[in-house]
Amino acid sequence: FSVRSLEIFQTNFGDKKGSLLDSIDHTKTAVGGRLLKNFLKSPLVQKEKIIERHNLVNEFVNNNEVTSQIINILSNQPDAERALLRISARTNNPRDLILIINFLKSSELIYFELEKIKNPLIKSLSLDKDTKKRLVSLKETLEKYIVEVPPVNINEGGIFKSGIDEDLDVLRNIKHKKQKEILKMQTNYCSLTNISNLKIKFNNIHGYFIEVTNKNSETLKSFKEEKFNLVQNTVNNSRFQTKELSEVSREIQSSQERSIELEKKLYKQITDFAKELNIEIITLSNKIALVDVISNFANLAFKRNYSKPEICENQIIDIKNCRHPVVEESLKSDLQEFNPNDCEMDKDNFAWLMTGPNMAGKSTFLRQIAISVILNQIGSFIPAESAKIGIFDKIFTRIGASDNLSKGMSTFMTEMTETAKIINEATNKSLVILDELGRGTSTEDGLAISQSVLEYILTEIKCITLFATHFKQLCSLSEKYGCLKLKTLKIKQWNDEIIFLHKVIDGISQGSFGIHVARMAGINSKILNRSKKILDKLANHGGQNV
Repeated sequence: FSVRSLEIFQTNFGDKKGSLLDSIDHTKTAVGGRLLKNFLKSPLVQKEKIIERHNLVNEFVNNNEVTSQIINILSNQPDAERALLRISARTNNPRDLILIINFLKSSELIYFELEKIKNPLIKSLSLDKDTKKRLVSLKETLEKYIVEVPPVNINEGGIFKSGIDEDLDVLRNIKHKKQKEILKMQTNYCSLTNISNLKIKFNNIHGYFIEVTNKNSETLKSFKEEKFNLVQNTVNNSRFQTKELSEVSREIQSSQERSIELEKKLYKQITDFAKELNIEIITLSNKIALVDVISNFANLAFKRNYSKPEICENQIIDIKNCRHPVVEESLKSDLQEFNPNDCEMDKDNFAWLMTGPNMAGKSTFLRQIAISVILNQIGSFIPAESAKIGIFDKIFTRIGASDNLSKGMSTFMTEMTETAKIINEATNKSLVILDELGRGTSTEDGLAISQSVLEYILTEIKCITLFATHFKQLCSLSEKYGCLKLKTLKIKQWNDEIIFLHKVIDGISQGSFGIHVARMAGINSKILNRSKKILDKLANHGGQNV
């Protein structure tokens, strides 16, 4: 449910566009895209590994020209893993071998560029000498044997270059020689019969045959000097065979069949050689995938002004001018700017209670903090001016209302089930984000549950927590718990209008401003005016119905 509420892989509407993955995935290869998705599924928790990735990204950022060249090369990198799977499955498409060749050649170009980065870290992206030597041997063998544009099926033949097998060359020469004989035969038959448009053609049913128009058919049937045997009549033409042509046709067909059988044997040998290097190819593919992801992170950092976080031992979030990567890019497309916010939390100040108007930006702020933590722990820079972040073992986010009617679970039951999971599984090294807990039941029940959950987190779990609520009564807890800080979203009132400034500040919300949001949504003015009157009377009557 945390993955869902943070819209990591798809939005709440089920679309990939608008998700975090969609926003940050500018990888150029299929393997790179798969690896980035796996990074998001399983962020790192080891400090050394996170720092290693950050440092790699930093090297790519500092060598922007090299990174740009690598990205260009990656754009044409084929999916060697999929090609290798098809070869292993004996789909028998020789063009998969060309994909392997192109993959190995472009990988060489990538490593040529990587060598320009003079940093020992880059060695982690490299292959050992033996692996490199075996892959070079494979590339040279494939280039030597396979034609540049082979057929898509081994039954067509013509996979291998001339000169690589003596028997294959002999069989091909037979075919070539006999085809020349057929050309001479056609010229002789034209001269002998005085039929200038006589042609010798080929199909899979008759092999080679003589074709004339129906007008000339009788000439061949009655011809005395050569026996022309009728094999087929079509609407416009007649087809004939001669003994001489049949013999040459059989010889060509026999040599063709034998050459294809020989090519199949050679194809099996060379694909077996490729499969023997399965581990080496997959190892290289994994390295290239990592290069793709790291160069993608570097490109994001360079173009979007993401910064390298400092990893801390303690549980801390100290982010300056943090931004939401997806919302920021969406606003840019509308030529608008995102309003960044700071977030400073540590062991003495590990919980924020956030109140604020609807549509003021609470949920966006909550999500961007969680997303920044995730980006940090997959090795990416984050959308912020600077950051010091601890390592979190788990992230729990309960944002928004949802139900699961297929399992008989109401909105509130779903909310409580997810909250129970958070309470039962969170540790003091987790990040917990709760937004509008208790909204699915009565005000009294909701307030009681929200306060109890918050108190349990503050006293038992003691993990970094962002707790957004409309229950302003909870703000009094800050007097009892020094670790709880009160935060709200800044607004500006002007001519009875509310302007949301999307700025997190200390304090308590002045109100929910729900009627203002209703106006923004297009609710009828008659309803809005009545709502204002009811709201004023409720305030004057202490909340009793009027």
